[in-house]
Amino acid sequence: MTATFTQKTMPPLVVFAISAMLFCAVQCDAGSFQEITNIIRYTPPTDFWGGAARGTRSDPGDNPLSLDGPELLHYAYPNRGDVIFKIGLAGAYLGKGKIVKFLSTEPSDLQKYMEAEYKGRFPLVTVTPAVIGTVSGLTAVSMGGTRPPGPVKPTFLHFCWVQIDTNIVLKITAVANSANDFQQETNSLKLLKIDKTQLLGMITSEQKKARTTETVSDTCMDNLRIIAAAKQQWGIEHHQAPDSIPTWSDIIRFLGHVPGGQMPHCPNGGVYTIGRLDENPTCSIGGKNHTLPAAK
Repeated sequence: MTATFTQKTMPPLVVFAISAMLFCAVQCDAGSFQEITNIIRYTPPTDFWGGAARGTRSDPGDNPLSLDGPELLHYAYPNRGDVIFKIGLAGAYLGKGKIVKFLSTEPSDLQKYMEAEYKGRFPLVTVTPAVIGTVSGLTAVSMGGTRPPGPVKPTFLHFCWVQIDTNIVLKITAVANSANDFQQETNSLKLLKIDKTQLLGMITSEQKKARTTETVSDTCMDNLRIIAAAKQQWGIEHHQAPDSIPTWSDIIRFLGHVPGGQMPHCPNGGVYTIGRLDENPTCSIGGKNHTLPAAK
């Protein structure tokens, strides 16, 4: 694709969408599934089952101008067809330092981004040009594709991006192996209703949860660094050997950065082990957010 795009600064809500919806899985228990289906009101074709949200994509996707998030809803009829809803970004790409950059998202821009996403992506598929329209009163672009009957499936494909807010889009994919099933899918999508306000509210809520998790994890890492520095200071002042193991009473006076100089506590309930001087202190929870890099 040869085109010139203008980079721009995005409002905070779009930045929220990146951390909240693109790189954080939506936990879909019975309650949240009901919430999603109240926001994205869709009645699938007869005999289609499912609806459970699935996992998240951690990779940026195949199109340099489009980023994919987790599936919100997935309806299927085995060996016949699927209808998938997911949140994503259009006119967005990962720049230097993995910083997300944003481009213009006028309807004509969305057309270009969609065609860049799907043209040539699927073997043997002939796609139609993307067209501008509306879905549930919101700006949308869509395109279709077909492949000759044969062993490679699906035979019929439909893609639609519904613009929710600036660069945030609801990506809809419908695929089927027969013309009749495909017609049922596309007809059912004509009745789709989207509560834009509630959907944006859900995105913001997920972003807040993600930030809370990050804050808690950062606090544990900070605690481990403080413990490591405190025991090293104890070892220096008392001329201890590398294999010496201090107690909490030994190092508590060196925990100056902890309020009141008290023993730090993991916010997730983990238990800290001071360990030897030549080893890092540890948290019983473990994992990347509760473990210091290996001591050198």
